[in-house]
Amino acid sequence: MRHVSKFSHDDGGSALIEAAIAIPVALTLLVGIVDFGLAYVALATAQKSTQDAVRYLTTLPPGAICGWGLDRARNLALYGSIDNTGTPLVRNWTASQITLATPSCPASTASTIRIKADVPYNPMMWTAVGLPSSITMKVDYEARWIGG
Repeated sequence: MRHVSKFSHDDGGSALIEAAIAIPVALTLLVGIVDFGLAYVALATAQKSTQDAVRYLTTLPPGAICGWGLDRARNLALYGSIDNTGTPLVRNWTASQITLATPSCPASTASTIRIKADVPYNPMMWTAVGLPSSITMKVDYEARWIGG
């Protein structure tokens, strides 16, 4: 009985127990914040590169918008250049996820050019807190066609 009484008044290991509880919670919060930040960076990068692709298409003649111009615009959005080389600006983003919303192809004349894109993101930590293991963010940009 004397040992039990002595043990109940000893607080020598309480810091270790508190650390064992607090550190995983703090790390989970930290990784979650970093994960949301990476998702925001992916979305902002996709928005900016889609904007560049639309601006490129607005300078082309209408016959090129649905052909080689669209291919180059997709490359511009994906890689930052009109060549089909390099690493994608956003991980797991493909050309098939970038679509021309207006005009309908083949384009004879165009008043506005609009591109829509689905941007995938695979978070590191979201499933640990019950969020989905992958999300698709939407990007949409439109500009007036000025012709080429």
